[in-house]
Amino acid sequence: MTSLSFATTSFSGPTGAVPADYYGMHENGVTSNPWPAVSFGTFRMWDEGTRWSQIETSSNYYNWSKADKVVNLALSNGKDIIYTFGGTPTWASSQPTQPCVYGYGSCAAPKYMSDLSTFAKALATRYKGKIKYYELWNEPNELQFYTGTMSSMVAMSQAIHDAIKSVDPNAIILSPCATYSSQGSASTWMASYLSTGGGPYFDIASYHAYAGSNAPEFIVNSVQGFRNALTNAGYGSRKIFITEGGWGENKYLTSTDLQANFVARYLVLAWAKASAKWPGTPTTTAPGARFGTRPVACFRQLTRTSRSISG
Repeated sequence: MTSLSFATTSFSGPTGAVPADYYGMHENGVTSNPWPAVSFGTFRMWDEGTRWSQIETSSNYYNWSKADKVVNLALSNGKDIIYTFGGTPTWASSQPTQPCVYGYGSCAAPKYMSDLSTFAKALATRYKGKIKYYELWNEPNELQFYTGTMSSMVAMSQAIHDAIKSVDPNAIILSPCATYSSQGSASTWMASYLSTGGGPYFDIASYHAYAGSNAPEFIVNSVQGFRNALTNAGYGSRKIFITEGGWGENKYLTSTDLQANFVARYLVLAWAKASAKWPGTPTTTAPGARFGTRPVACFRQLTRTSRSISG
């Protein structure tokens, strides 16, 4: 597919078939569920019991048991891995008494960047050659995940980037993955992040693209807006990964037929708009699951779509 047009928006997309590793998976509780039968290339570690606060439970004390299980399971099934940073431990937080969704202080910046750097270096050392991608922070413009300043997020990005690259120069760093929130759009957040100096600390730009009540064709302008933010700051050559996306909640699409239809349209358009990878589908019934709480029809459609347009 080389060109598409919807409403008043026309564009030319990449030529050739979609690569098989374009599709990804984000599953909550992967180690306790059967491995997904649908074909995909990349597994994203989030809500797997592997946040910073869940691994480094006190300073320099690491519990790697859950992370080891997830990494080994993904590798045994031949998948690339994205590790997503998030969840500042209470002991390391600059706001240790602040209520947050993942525990006190988890949505604040660390008090000392050296603590974050030490954790990132330990993580990269343990999983060198195993984890391919590291995502700098989950939804930094969503207050339940981050309430710090933009300058602190840039400092956190540098701390993680430098620590990981010092251990594993071949590791690929993804930007913090902003989303649409009460704080604004992902593209607006990215523009601010880049103007504050975040550009040197990531190799690939990532973000979350949820349609909510919009039709899946929203992804055309969504990706274009995000691309514009990169281009305007001098980073237009960076690839884009959509590491979560979909309609968000089943109240927006109650029919499994409509949900499956959404998946096909969303994926084809995201690829045609030159999104380089889409590793954002979960298979669980968690609240706010990325493709709702009825995944079977969606995964069947994902399989059909991938077979139709992949090389």
